[in-house]
Amino acid sequence: MYDYVVTADDVGTLLAVNCTPMDDNGRQGNLVREFANSKNKITCDPEMQNEINLHISDERAEFDVFALVHSTKWELVTLALRRTGYEVTFKHTGEVLIDEKYSKNL
Repeated sequence: MYDYVVTADDVGTLLAVNCTPMDDNGRQGNLVREFANSKNKITCDPEMQNEINLHISDERAEFDVFALVHSTKWELVTLALRRTGYEVTFKHTGEVLIDEKYSKNL
């Protein structure tokens, strides 16, 4: 049995599973396709969609996350996503750890 967890990458898509049923004697039946979400596209929770829309309109989003700074040391940092790039700063000192611009070649 396989488990699949729906993620943000699935929003706006139709999800389906194709399977071939088999009986206890190994005889195969016809291919069966079963759609998730009553054959509707996957949508975001309204509260999450509102938060995403706010970040898009602000052209910036900030998240407090833990980063592995040394091989065994995790530190609280702020990840700031901007239209032009991203920045990671130490929460306790404000020191910039990473400041990258997105490539125009992507």
